[in-house]
Amino acid sequence: MSNRVLPTTFFAKPPMRDKNFEIYYNRDTGLNSIDHHRHTYYEFYFLISGNVSYHIEDSIYELQPGDCMLMSPGQYHYAEIDIRDNSYERYVLWLTPEYLESLSSSCTNLLLSFQKIHFSGSHLCLPMEIRSLIANLLQKILIQSNSQEYGADLLINSYITEILIHITKVKLYQQPVYLENDIGGSDILLHILNYIAAHIHENISIKDISEELYISKSHLSREFSKYMGISIHQYITKRKLYFAKQDLLSGTPVEQICSLYSFGNYTSFLRSFKKEFGIAPKAYSKKLTEQR
Repeated sequence: MSNRVLPTTFFAKPPMRDKNFEIYYNRDTGLNSIDHHRHTYYEFYFLISGNVSYHIEDSIYELQPGDCMLMSPGQYHYAEIDIRDNSYERYVLWLTPEYLESLSSSCTNLLLSFQKIHFSGSHLCLPMEIRSLIANLLQKILIQSNSQEYGADLLINSYITEILIHITKVKLYQQPVYLENDIGGSDILLHILNYIAAHIHENISIKDISEELYISKSHLSREFSKYMGISIHQYITKRKLYFAKQDLLSGTPVEQICSLYSFGNYTSFLRSFKKEFGIAPKAYSKKLTEQR
């Protein structure tokens, strides 16, 4: 079996029927736009190349290669393409709600990245290492969807699960700042998230946020947990760790990162990093160095 499936040109796709998912890999050189449309299922869109303005409802997003878009059932969307570019290349993955529910567990809801669309928007600028990982997983889904080999269905399930876990983590922990129209239903949440984003290098406490926003600690904690599903302390720690991981990818020394994000001491940073990523920060840094 081939290790790669080549892209095809765009064609008007019929609605998905009686399937859990469909995946398309398209490359075009003369396409101006794709008509305004909507689905009864979720769509995950990943841009590989091209100069694209993507419209979702009343919002317009200027995309860069490696960006992705998330569309929920019923959302009108379409793409405008600058045909002066050499090619417009992308993956489109359709997923039914029932399928994602079947892949989810009691601890991990795979619909979360779509359900939280208004939390950090439909548009995601992915970190560099996540871009290549997602592109690789999408190609694997495409290969297995054209395969009759033993286990192909289970491999597809695992690849889709992995994509959605990575995307949800990016949405929750790696957005640089949050805008008013990104947050649905809670002004308090918007202020909390932006306070944490602005003070991420400091030793942030619930008391600090409470005093800054003139909200009681108990109300603040309840409001945050209701929308985010985790405590403020857990969120702050995870956000610091994901940014620390990015800095390690950029070559920043471990000791400097520990101080930069106010982990207190290396032991605390080591314990938290290893618990989140399954590897010690110095071992991760060494692994990156060997791969370069």
